[in-house]
Amino acid sequence: MCTKPARYITFNVLQLPRTKSAPNLPVRLLSRYTELTLVFLVSGLLHLYVDMAQGIPWRDSGAIRGFLMMALGIMIEDSVQSAFRPLTGQKEKGGVWARAVGYCWVILWLSWATPVWAYPTLRGNGGAASESLPLSVFGLVREMRAGDMQSYGLASWVH
Repeated sequence: MCTKPARYITFNVLQLPRTKSAPNLPVRLLSRYTELTLVFLVSGLLHLYVDMAQGIPWRDSGAIRGFLMMALGIMIEDSVQSAFRPLTGQKEKGGVWARAVGYCWVILWLSWATPVWAYPTLRGNGGAASESLPLSVFGLVREMRAGDMQSYGLASWVH
C-alpha cells in the first residue's frame, strides 16, 4: 500500500535509477533511501489521517515524525552494518552474534522512536490510557516492589 506510491515517485517522478541498476554507490544509496523515506512518509500520512479521524489535531500527531524516525533507524542500521562488514569479513548476514545485536538494536530503536508516534495517540484517546501516561518503567518497578499492583492494573496478572 505504501510501497507503490513511493516507487512511483522515486523512479517515475524523480527519475532515479532502480537500486540494482544504479551506476555507483552514491546513486544507489540515493535511490534506496529516497524510496525508503517515501514509504515511511506515506505510512505516516495514512496514520496522520487516522489520528485526525480520532480527533487529534495534525499538529499534535506524532505520526509523520514517528514513521520517518523508522526510516532513519534503518539508515543508521545500514551504515553500522556497512562499517563493520570489513571487520567481520562477511558479505551477507552475520552469525548468531550479529543477529543478537540486530535484535537488541531493533528493540532499543523501537523503544525510543515508537512513543513519538504513540504517545499523542494514546493521550488523545482519553480514558485509562491518558491517566497512565507518561508511563515510567522505573515507577512501575517501584510500585511492584511496594506491592501496589492495583495502581498499574497488574493485580489480575500477578498472583
